[in-house]
Amino acid sequence: MALWLCGCTPGQLSLQQRPLDAAATAVPAEAPPTDLAQGTPPTSVWQRLTANFSLPQADHPQVAQQRALLLKHPNHLSRTQEQAEPYIGFILDEIERRDMPGELALLPMIESGYRPQALSPSRAAGLWQFIPATGRAFGLSSNHWYEGRQDVAASTKAALDYLSRIHADFDHDWALTLAAYNAGEPALRRAIRNNRKRGRPTDFWSLDLPRETRAYVPKLLALKEIFESPERYGIELKSGQGQGPLQLVDLDSPMDLGLVARLAEIGMERLRQLNPGFKSWFTGPSGPHRLLLPAEKAEQFSQRLAQVPLAERLRLRKHRVSKGDTLAKLAAHYNCDVALIKSTNNLKSDRLKVASTLLIPTPYPIETATKQAANRPASRPQPAS
Repeated sequence: MALWLCGCTPGQLSLQQRPLDAAATAVPAEAPPTDLAQGTPPTSVWQRLTANFSLPQADHPQVAQQRALLLKHPNHLSRTQEQAEPYIGFILDEIERRDMPGELALLPMIESGYRPQALSPSRAAGLWQFIPATGRAFGLSSNHWYEGRQDVAASTKAALDYLSRIHADFDHDWALTLAAYNAGEPALRRAIRNNRKRGRPTDFWSLDLPRETRAYVPKLLALKEIFESPERYGIELKSGQGQGPLQLVDLDSPMDLGLVARLAEIGMERLRQLNPGFKSWFTGPSGPHRLLLPAEKAEQFSQRLAQVPLAERLRLRKHRVSKGDTLAKLAAHYNCDVALIKSTNNLKSDRLKVASTLLIPTPYPIETATKQAANRPASRPQPAS
């Protein structure tokens, strides 16, 4: 797992201390209690985040060092907040549902800067920076049309499943869990085994770990401190009110994303922002056939989708094969791709039979969707113009 921001029941976080350097750990005086501390319900996603914090803080020089590094770049913190806002509410939904520490919602800040499209040199991808093998192990598929590691909903489920399993494997110690998530379980087990052989403690702070991993847990705890007490550190949190809750909606079949955007009355840019796992203009022949939508649009979309026949959810054109036609030529002509033509027509090879008829999936113009919706019987729900 990457360390991007560097340039289950809540269990223990092992925090055995070494002698502290008072100068290194000095911080400004405590800020007055916030309304949230007095019991007022959270009014922003950031207040909701801190309300879910449950890990104890470590007054450790490495945490102070990471905090100082983060505070040297306030613009980067601000930018990362902006990148997180479309997704962090959904991630908190999943964390709350599992009763896991809210601090886990900070991990994508460290892993990817909260950018679903992030790709590391080691081929780790997505918000949670899964490498291909680990992604496959936790059900994240990858093909011509879809990358599960960049799917916000699927990768979040996989990451929390993975963290839950590590947490159980490492005696419910969250510091060791996070270290294993970053360095890999084999590396952490080796470090623990080596310390045991030497009669040394096996808490996170005592282990001989890779440099990146040694910074990983302190960085998370430093972020926790900053988000808990932004005034104390001179950091302004975003309002966190511009992005509403999200909802997963089942489609049951392949569907053109342009038609989805029209029926849900959201822009294509927003639809792709929420569903970056889909590489093409539709959800792919093998799925997954579900999308993240703003919750306020989900019911309207589902009602309108029910009025669209399956045959109209993807536009299929008939093409009579002529001499000289190839799959590559047809794909270029129809703005499609070879694999999709083959799967749609159940072709086992690239050879085409002259005079045969192929069905070619092509992008669904939003204007066409609008006209078709307008021409439906008035009793059916129609997209607004």
